[in-house]
Amino acid sequence: MCYKLIGEFDSAQKYFEKGLELKKDNFKIMVNLANLLKDKKDFSKSLELYKKCIELNTYNQWGIYYNIGLVYQLQNNIKEAIENYEISIKMNPYQADTYTSLSECMLDSNDLESAYKLLQKSHKLEQNNFRTLHNLGLYYKYRNQTEIAIECFENSIKLKSNNYQSYYNLGIIYGNNKDYLKSIFFLNKSIEINNTFHKAISKKLHKHSMLFDWDEIEKHSHLIPFLGVGEETIDPLTILFLEDNPENEFKRAKNIGSKCWASRTLIPFTKKPNKRIKIGYFSNCFFTHPEMLLLIGVLEKHDKNNFEIIAYSLNNRIRDKMTKRIKEAVNSFHELSHYDDRQVCQFARKDNLDIAIYLNGYTENSRYNIFMDKVAPIQINFLGYPGSLGLDFFDYIIADKIVIPETFKKFYTENVIYLPNTYLPTDNKKMFPILL
Repeated sequence: MCYKLIGEFDSAQKYFEKGLELKKDNFKIMVNLANLLKDKKDFSKSLELYKKCIELNTYNQWGIYYNIGLVYQLQNNIKEAIENYEISIKMNPYQADTYTSLSECMLDSNDLESAYKLLQKSHKLEQNNFRTLHNLGLYYKYRNQTEIAIECFENSIKLKSNNYQSYYNLGIIYGNNKDYLKSIFFLNKSIEINNTFHKAISKKLHKHSMLFDWDEIEKHSHLIPFLGVGEETIDPLTILFLEDNPENEFKRAKNIGSKCWASRTLIPFTKKPNKRIKIGYFSNCFFTHPEMLLLIGVLEKHDKNNFEIIAYSLNNRIRDKMTKRIKEAVNSFHELSHYDDRQVCQFARKDNLDIAIYLNGYTENSRYNIFMDKVAPIQINFLGYPGSLGLDFFDYIIADKIVIPETFKKFYTENVIYLPNTYLPTDNKKMFPILL
């Protein structure tokens, strides 16, 4: 334990293993070794030991199931994490951290209401839990209740001053409110605490670009090729315009894709033939937005004799004249913003789609997890994000030979559907002023 406390993990592992050689079924040594291996990110061995611990000890099993949940969560295996946290809660419903960890899984799945209920229970058990307050901040941020979110993040920081994640989220909120100087201030705070936090560094560079502060970007330009290409992920769109390197852009996308594998359940997909080809468009931008200003003409021009067009809205914050026009252009319009990712997938599967088209890619509030278990036999990445998603469950991307030259196809996991001339649609009804 002394070696572990001073950070010498290899020496600690060596002596824990020697202890187990002398006392093969010692529960305490086994738990300590499992915890150490979890910290070293040796997840398979850690899980193996935790499962042996359950066989050895019937008294403290809730704690073991909690740690198994943590390991699965660290592996992004959200389904298994949820199952183990729920077992832990049944065994011991009085641990605030278990509810808080389970709420993180619900937030990752876009199940906001379940997350909120869990956080309420956690807060009731332990009012001064910095993680609970941080996650409440995330909940209110996702609900666009920014004032309450800011208060939660600030209170979380008061309880734990080196809470770089809360500083980061304050930076994101102020950035979204276009207060870029304040955003940079909080992002700098986050980076001061954790100078390897790639998300904060990339967001900081993005905010400097919004202020045309090219000197500050130049000062940190040596970091750009390394951001998001290793173990840590970033929002690829954030620095897409700061580096002209297709290989690195692909690595960032693939890095996100690699984190999705553990969460996939590969639910069997059955498809019945349709009288007309069914196409589903999925977006959180079915209102006056650049994406819809481009796409609306396509939706209106679909041949409804041969195609049935369904729109799945993943965001109900804005409804305007464009929303009305979209609803009139499609056969069906479904409002699913209150559904979590799996619920959206299950709902869409019932429509028996032939083709699913995802319009958001890695833009704000993206929900690509919906497509992990396939909502349609053919899934297409189109329009919203100008690059590969690095996700093998998207079959195609629509492009032209200018935006994706033949020599760049190797930087896409999707097969490329080339359109003649240009891939970019526009609204044929849009009236432009006469230039004199």
